[in-house]
Amino acid sequence: MTDYYKAESLFYSLAATVLGIELLALVGTLISFYFLYRGMKLLRMYNALRYGVGYTGVKLVIAAILLVMLGLIIVIAGLASASSAAPATTVSISSTAGAILAGLAVAGIGGIVWLIGVILVFIALWRLGDEPGGGTIKAGVVIWLIGVVIEVIAGLAGSTASGIGGLLVLIGAILVMVGARSVREHALRLAASQPPPGTAGYTPPYTPP
Repeated sequence: MTDYYKAESLFYSLAATVLGIELLALVGTLISFYFLYRGMKLLRMYNALRYGVGYTGVKLVIAAILLVMLGLIIVIAGLASASSAAPATTVSISSTAGAILAGLAVAGIGGIVWLIGVILVFIALWRLGDEPGGGTIKAGVVIWLIGVVIEVIAGLAGSTASGIGGLLVLIGAILVMVGARSVREHALRLAASQPPPGTAGYTPPYTPP
């Protein structure tokens, strides 16, 4: 029985460690979306009607990541408590199950908010692809979306294909960044070559249909 209790404690410890690694990964994701937040904020200032959805979407994604992180922390705390309380008793099992269910509920809400936010962000990025010089942005968005779908399906199926999805997400994100830089450079060249507004030869900023 002693070996059983040791195995039980080890299981809870390993599960908490894995979730802790996931938590650290979410911190990196949070930082990356903070920079996207700054970019979307500038785009909203440029054209709130077209890019305001992206700014709202990024804020929702950041809130969702924080919710998921909170859910993971609750689950980790429950598992850590169960590990230290092994061998399990009726009370400890009930407490652990309650913590896990509460954490999963919070993370689930975060997942729903994340989905809504990501959709809004992709809408804004797709619109950004209509700007002069933004041709690669739409290609990046499509590849990014395919990668996300593969990751979700592979994760639900427990398949190793999630690595392929992650690679596609990375490629898509790189294409979006390259396209965004191209849009910015095109806008800067246009601004530098423009005469003052109201004078002959002035061209108003491009407004996609």
